Amino acid sequence: MVRLRNLVLFLLLLAPTFQMAWQNRTMPHFGFEHDDSIYYVVAKSVAEGTGLMIPSLPSQPVGTKFPPGEPFYQSLAWIIEPEFPKNLQVALWLQWIWLPLTIWLMRRCALAWGFDDWTSWAITVAMGLNTFVFWGSISVMTELQFVSCLLASMLLAKKAQENPDSEIGWAVLAGAAAAGAYLFRTIGMFLLAGF
Repeated sequence: MVRLRNLVLFLLLLAPTFQMAWQNRTMPHFGFEHDDSIYYVVAKSVAEGTGLMIPSLPSQPVGTKFPPGEPFYQSLAWIIEPEFPKNLQVALWLQWIWLPLTIWLMRRCALAWGFDDWTSWAITVAMGLNTFVFWGSISVMTELQFVSCLLASMLLAKKAQENPDSEIGWAVLAGAAAAGAYLFRTIGMFLLAGF
């Protein structure tokens, strides 16, 4: 019964952002953040096999301003649907699928940190209904990917701490999740120092 209740709460929490994603599936807001368009044009270069180049700039320099995680990830949109702007719909859903993972990891972390069931749900709902989380779930940006990797690294580090017999394996996984956070946002390099 508790699992069914948790599933219903989880789906209810996803419903508003799913509706927003569905209504904005053509991404009329694309380019609003500016960084999203740079990620996406570099993703096109990755999909075409030319690497992390910015083809919209003279001499097509290497895109070193941002970590490579988002362009490599969003290159899937260009591979699945090479025609722009039709592929923005693919990009939106590739972005949105990070939201359920982020919400699930937030709930798991809240429980792992010792919060009771309802308090952990309150924390998860507060995070899941946050305006920035809504925006991050429908924009080609890196916040949700970073937060997912961050939460995963903390959960895995806790697992390593709790399981001394298999501590190395969990610690390696925690380090890999922290590296994933770095690949999406450079601030993640501080996580690597902790492992």
